[in-house]
Amino acid sequence: MFRPRNTYHLPSHASLDTQRKCCQVMCERQVHDNSLEVKVDETQSALSSLLCLRVPRHSNKVFAVLNDFFPHGPDPRASTGLLRGLARHSALDIALLTLSWHTVNSYELNKFHHSAVIDACAKTAMWTTALHLFSGMAKSKARPDSVIVNSVMSSCGKGSEWEKAFSIFDVMAESKLEADRITFSTAISACETISAWEKTSELLCTMARERVESHVICFSGAISACKKSSEWRQASRLFAVIAQSQAELDSVIYNAVISACGSCSEWEKALQFVDAMTTGKVELNAITANTLMSAFEKASTWEKAAHMFDTMSNAMMATTVIPCSVAISACAKGGEWEKALQLVGVATQRKVELDAFFFSAAIGACKKGESWDKALHLLSMMAQ
Repeated sequence: MFRPRNTYHLPSHASLDTQRKCCQVMCERQVHDNSLEVKVDETQSALSSLLCLRVPRHSNKVFAVLNDFFPHGPDPRASTGLLRGLARHSALDIALLTLSWHTVNSYELNKFHHSAVIDACAKTAMWTTALHLFSGMAKSKARPDSVIVNSVMSSCGKGSEWEKAFSIFDVMAESKLEADRITFSTAISACETISAWEKTSELLCTMARERVESHVICFSGAISACKKSSEWRQASRLFAVIAQSQAELDSVIYNAVISACGSCSEWEKALQFVDAMTTGKVELNAITANTLMSAFEKASTWEKAAHMFDTMSNAMMATTVIPCSVAISACAKGGEWEKALQLVGVATQRKVELDAFFFSAAIGACKKGESWDKALHLLSMMAQ
C-alpha cells in the first residue's frame, strides 16, 4: 500500500500566500498517492483473478479479465506490476497472453514488460519462448538492455542450449549493448560447457579491456573450459594472468587449475599449485585433496595417493568414500595390493556410505592380492 507523504509543519510566521501554496502542494500529493494506491489495489485484484482461472487458460478468459479491470487500457506501471506478479507465480501462460492482449489492443509495451516475462521464462527454462520474445523486441520500440539479455542467456543455459546462449552474447556485441559481469559469467559458462577454451581467454581479455569487474566464477569457468579440452598448459597460463591481475586467489580458482593439471596426469604441476596455496595461506580443503588423489590415481602414483589419504585422515577430511576409493584404486594399479587391502580395512571401519566404485576398487585389490576371503566379505556387504 502507498501511504501519504509526511506533511509539512509551517512556522507560525509564514505568510498567508506561502501557507496557501504549501496546502495546494500537499493536496496534490495526497491525490497522487491515493491514485497510486487505487492502481496498486486494481493490479493486485487483476492478478488474483487471473491466477484463479482454471487450466487451460484460454485467451478469451484472460482477455475478459483484463478488459474488466482495464477497460481503457492499463497504466504502463500497472502492466509491469501485473506481469512481474505473474512471473513471480510462474504463470508464464497468462503472462504471454497478457502481452498478446497489449499487442491486440495497441497498448504500450516497453522493455520492463518484456523483461518481466523473460524472467519467468528463465525460471522455467523456456528458452524457445525467451528467444521468441527477445527477437520480437527488435521489431518493436522496446529496445533490450543487458538485464534482458542476461535473462535470455540464463534461460538458454538452463535449457542446456549453451551455443544459443553464446550466440546471443555475439548479438549483444553487434547491437552495442553494454555487457556486465553477469553477462560475461554466463558467456564463459557457455564456453565451459561446450569446451570452447580459446573463447574464454578472449572473453577475459575483453572484460579487462572494458574494465568489467571480474569474478571468481569467470576465472574458474575459464580454467574449467581448458580442463575439458585437456589444455592444462593454457589453464596454467590463465592462472598466471589471474594472479598478475591482483585478483583474489581463493580455493575455487586453485581447485580448478589443480583439476585441469590432474585430469592430464600432470600431478607434479598440480603439487606446485598446492605449494602455492600453502604459501598464499589459502586453505587446502577436501575438494583439493580429492582432486590431487584422482591425479595420482591416473598416473598410478600410489605412494602419493596413500600419503594424501593419510594427510586427509589426520586433517579429518577423509570423511567420505571418494578418497578411500581413489587411494585403493591407485594402490591396486601400482601393484601394491597389500597397501590397498590395508586401506580397505580402514574404509570399512569408517561410518561412511560405501558405493559401487569403492567395492569395485576394493574387490579388484583383493583379486590381485588373492585375498578371496576378504573379497567374499565385501560381496556380502554389497548384498546388504
